[in-house]
Amino acid sequence: MKRFIICLSLTLIASTAQAERAIYSPDDGVLCDRKSGFCADREGVSIAYTEQYLGKKAAQKLLKVMGTDSDMSSFTMSNGMHCETREKNCTISKTNNSPDQVGNITLFGKK
Repeated sequence: MKRFIICLSLTLIASTAQAERAIYSPDDGVLCDRKSGFCADREGVSIAYTEQYLGKKAAQKLLKVMGTDSDMSSFTMSNGMHCETREKNCTISKTNNSPDQVGNITLFGKK
């Protein structure tokens, strides 16, 4: 039983670590989401940064899904963080308006 609990705990820790690594900042002012397949900067979702950091395939898929006429200033990352770049604000989620420090610091330089 003890062995099972240890294995379960390690699995949960590994899953949490992988989820945290899905969203990362490869450069100042850029956030990428491996799980959702896009990168964004202070202007919104960026095809150029997506290609640079996630690859050409990810950029092509993003273009196919979003098109060129989409409003890319509003987006939600796989962890639920929601950003409105016109308002220069990221929140924990669309329904929880508490500021998301990682998004706000990385994209907008505000604490």
